[in-house]
Amino acid sequence: MTALKDGAHRGPLTTARSHEGRRPAWSLIGTSIDFRLRLAFSHADPVPECARRGYAVLKRAARPGGSDTFLADLTAAITDVLAEGPSPSTDVALSESAEIELIRLCFVAAQLDLLYRNQMLIEKTELLDDQRRIITPSQAVEQVSWFVVDQIRDQVQLSNTGLAPVRSQFTRALPGPTFAGSDLIGGADADLLVDDLLLDFKASHKATTIVKQEVYQLAGYVLLDFPDELQIRRVGVYWTRHGVLRTLSTNTFFELLGAQKPIDQLRSDLRSELTEARAARQNAIRERTPAVGPMSDRAPDPQPPPAPAAPPRTGRIRSAIRTLRSSLNR
Repeated sequence: MTALKDGAHRGPLTTARSHEGRRPAWSLIGTSIDFRLRLAFSHADPVPECARRGYAVLKRAARPGGSDTFLADLTAAITDVLAEGPSPSTDVALSESAEIELIRLCFVAAQLDLLYRNQMLIEKTELLDDQRRIITPSQAVEQVSWFVVDQIRDQVQLSNTGLAPVRSQFTRALPGPTFAGSDLIGGADADLLVDDLLLDFKASHKATTIVKQEVYQLAGYVLLDFPDELQIRRVGVYWTRHGVLRTLSTNTFFELLGAQKPIDQLRSDLRSELTEARAARQNAIRERTPAVGPMSDRAPDPQPPPAPAAPPRTGRIRSAIRTLRSSLNR
């Protein structure tokens, strides 16, 4: 699967070096272009669910006295900018000033997403001032450097041609789709569902080759849709810095992976394995929790030595699920 070639060998775009300001983590730029391209297909979710959850992390860490309407103001600001341009159609064109403003707002939303993915980064966020109070969206936008704007603007312009085959005649777009089995692995959300195509955006500078991590990620998304609610029939990757789009039917995708069962059976197997694993974790937590009640201060009754633990089940399914969970939680 990872050796798949389609003849598209294109180098990444080179952004002009006239930009100012320091360079943030590349992951933030990748999330920002992801959010921006979602808005090219749908205005239904101006601030994605993952960013909204990140705002909850921000609020818990903040001291009183800062902005208490940050999320509402950020949502309103994005909505206002989108209202200046066309509804999702065959291009993503906005006026230059509106595009720059939207890019900066998407970067602010990406900072919230980062907090949701890794709460330990709260100490480094720029969304809190020196007194650990939440700043306003306007202040957050002012902090976004021209380096970020230039990087993302070039990728947006490239998408006008790179994503043209998808945008030419779509009828349904669902940004940030989640799945029936998402909660079983601690949460999983994809980038975009367009009609029957599950699309993943990659902002990497590396060559447009599908790697193992991306294969497991796409396979996991498809299989976590246990009831086939989203009707995913194709999967695809779009490299935002290269303008290269690759798509495959789900049947071909799983055949190339060597699947020996139909997709619905793979979904059923995965659901059983993940449900069993969650039940085992919950039982382990209950066993470690001390009893609480009027007799809880009494010395515990002597307990027999624990029975030897059964050796863990091994096999390709268990190994694949461990890799799957790691891929989807990144």
